[in-house]
Amino acid sequence: MAEQVTRNPEALKLFFNEDIYLISNEMIVAPAVAEIPAAEAVPALPPAMPKEYKFLGKNGRHILILVNDAQYPVSTEEGRELLWKIVKAINLTAKDFAVVNYTDYPGSTFDELASFFKPQLLLSFGLKPEVLGLEAQEQHVLSQQKEIPTIFSIDLHELDGTLAAKKVLWGSLK
Repeated sequence: MAEQVTRNPEALKLFFNEDIYLISNEMIVAPAVAEIPAAEAVPALPPAMPKEYKFLGKNGRHILILVNDAQYPVSTEEGRELLWKIVKAINLTAKDFAVVNYTDYPGSTFDELASFFKPQLLLSFGLKPEVLGLEAQEQHVLSQQKEIPTIFSIDLHELDGTLAAKKVLWGSLK
C-alpha cells in the first residue's frame, strides 16, 4: 500500500465521513467528531459574470423586446413588419428598444436579462413567462412582474394572422 500523503484530520474528513477502524494486533479508534477542530469556512465563489447579449436597436429607453424564433433572427417577413408597426404605433424608434432572440440564449432568466438590459417595459413574443422564471400571466395583457411592466404574446408570425389577439395587445399597449 502507498504511503499516506496527509495526516491532517481536516483534509481526511473530506474523503472519510464515517469512523474508520484499523484492525491489526491492536485496535485504533478514530477520534470522536467533537475532538476534531472545526473546519475553516470555505470562501464563497465569486459572482458569475453577467452574460453578454447581442441585440438589435440601441436600448435608449430600456424597452426589451424578446422574440423566440429558431429559424429567423427576429421573425418571418410578416412578423418583422408587424413588430415594426407595433413599435411605430407606440412612438418608438430603433434607438429606444433592444430586440433579443431568446433562442440564442436558452435558459436565460428574467433576472439575468433585467440585470443586463435594465428594462422599463418588457414585450415578449413567443415566450411564456415561466420560461424566464416568472409567474404565469394572461397573454397580450399588460401585467407587472418584479416591478417591471410586461406583456407576453404569441409568436409574431402567428400574431400577424390573429386579429383578436392583435386587438387585445393593442388595447394593452395604449
